[in-house]
Amino acid sequence: MAALTVREAMEQLTEQQREVLELVYVEQRRAAEVAEKLAVPVATVRTRAFYALRALEKSLGRIGFDPAWAAA
Repeated sequence: MAALTVREAMEQLTEQQREVLELVYVEQRRAAEVAEKLAVPVATVRTRAFYALRALEKSLGRIGFDPAWAAA
């Protein structure tokens, strides 16, 4: 259930934000690797990840997702 909720929230992100989060957190790539793959500066990767995480948190909060419950 938690995975479906997060997946739904991920769909609310921009394509660029979603791509960065998937590369950094799902594929566990370093920011430098992601920057090279996307042909953007490392700072851009970090900025996209930062704002993507904020947007994801906001989206999850709107639907009442409790990360403490999901971790249990």
